[in-house]
Amino acid sequence: MAQSDRDTQEVKTFEHNAKEGARAVIVYWLTRRFVLPFLLVALACVTAAFAKNGPVAGIISLVVFTGPVVLLALFWTGQLRRVWNYWAR
Repeated sequence: MAQSDRDTQEVKTFEHNAKEGARAVIVYWLTRRFVLPFLLVALACVTAAFAKNGPVAGIISLVVFTGPVVLLALFWTGQLRRVWNYWAR
């Protein structure tokens, strides 16, 4: 009976490690393929609007990009925190 319980616990630990390892790979891949390019494009658009059309256009562009950036940051910080907590322990 004790061997069966230990085997069950090892399987659960392995499944948890596999899930968290996959999460880390997905977060890393999405960061490189989506998050960083999106943030750079948003920053470039705000800077270009400010430089080309003046401060009003820069502020409007900043307001337009603030919503998606905040949503992305809220989601992404949670995912990064979970990955960090897993790898830190």
